[in-house]
Amino acid sequence: FNSKLESKNILSDSRIQLQIIISGLKSGLNIFQLFQIVDLSKSFSSIKETRIKEAVNNGVSPVPYLKRQIQEINLKQKTEAKILTENLGTKLIIPLGLCYLPSFIFLGIMPIVISMITEI
Repeated sequence: FNSKLESKNILSDSRIQLQIIISGLKSGLNIFQLFQIVDLSKSFSSIKETRIKEAVNNGVSPVPYLKRQIQEINLKQKTEAKILTENLGTKLIIPLGLCYLPSFIFLGIMPIVISMITEI
């Protein structure tokens, strides 16, 4: 099962990794077994992983903490997407100025100016 997930690169998304851990914990699986299935080293620091293990050892459910981590990841990705779209707006002005503005001048304004000059 794990090899199928890795071959499709599904486990590379940290939100999916956390959802798998949450589902596993709700199903009654051991957190240590889940950490063997899901490698969080890319998306989670060892400090966060240690906090989760300590919470489980103390009898506290790490599910709310994991859900908060998913929300933080979502917020971070939304912020990054917003910044990228803002930058895209400034990059799109260059083709607009170089292509559409000259064509508007030559096709829209120049015929009017030429017709006015010929009438004089």
